[in-house]
Amino acid sequence: MPNRFVSMMFVALLLCGGLSACTDAGFRHPTQPASTQISSETPINALGQPTMIGEPITGVERPAATETLSPTKSPELASTEISQFGVTNGGCELPCWWGITPGRTTWSEAGEFLRQLGWRYVWHSADGANATLVPVDPKSAPNNPFTVGWINGTDETPTFSLKLAISDGVVNFIAASGTGSKYHARTLLQDLGAPDDIVIHVSPGPHSPPPFTVVFKYEHGVYAYYAFEAETDVTAKVYRGCPGDTSPHLYLTSAEAMQPMDQFLGEMFKGVAHKPLPITEATGLSEAEFIEIAISDAASACVVTAMDLWE
Repeated sequence: MPNRFVSMMFVALLLCGGLSACTDAGFRHPTQPASTQISSETPINALGQPTMIGEPITGVERPAATETLSPTKSPELASTEISQFGVTNGGCELPCWWGITPGRTTWSEAGEFLRQLGWRYVWHSADGANATLVPVDPKSAPNNPFTVGWINGTDETPTFSLKLAISDGVVNFIAASGTGSKYHARTLLQDLGAPDDIVIHVSPGPHSPPPFTVVFKYEHGVYAYYAFEAETDVTAKVYRGCPGDTSPHLYLTSAEAMQPMDQFLGEMFKGVAHKPLPITEATGLSEAEFIEIAISDAASACVVTAMDLWE
């Protein structure tokens, strides 16, 4: 749908760490997970991240740091609360994230919440060569879209970051990664039920093993993007994907701003020879059969797709 969300939604978490392992970077034909350092480059990732993740914000003026805005909570308390959010999500359900609800929560509310935890706005220079951090100011939203990061201690490298987009003073998009066990595929499916749409994608090529991607869409405002390494069975001529304990990249918005799956994924897989396929077309499984496999605790909870679909 041609609205402001379309122009801002393809952004995501640049860095992460504190709550779980981070595997975030850009992607066309993925290779290796990116480091947790802020970078002006868009590294290519073995786990099949979308192209827009980690892209620098260019052509903006550096916001002035507001010295009077200091966190009201100690780093120790902030660290404890952030760890709790990884378990409780601030007491709300997706697409709400840590109490921030896309389409409802104002930037002044979200900004004050983040400021009290000591978060910083991650600013990229106009040429994309450098990145610095300035305190979050709930009275002045940075240029859209922007990254905010939490600083644990004196090292100016965020240990956890979110990408946000603001429209008319309201948070209308959140991208989060390193989301922990709360949103493993089987847990998400058990909590939210059957998705409204499921697609998969395999990216064969120079990367071994190739990345295997599964994306769930929930019409109330959630895209969950799981990326992991495929197993290759040359004899059977299939790729095997096992979601297991993979944590997703979550893209959260309001129900009104949701897009069809192919439109949402269009920019992510731009230039890729084979586009994502519906789960039934890719695997021969019904959605119900796939869900039954995905929520299994067994190590063999895997699905297979024919190699010739992706080559």
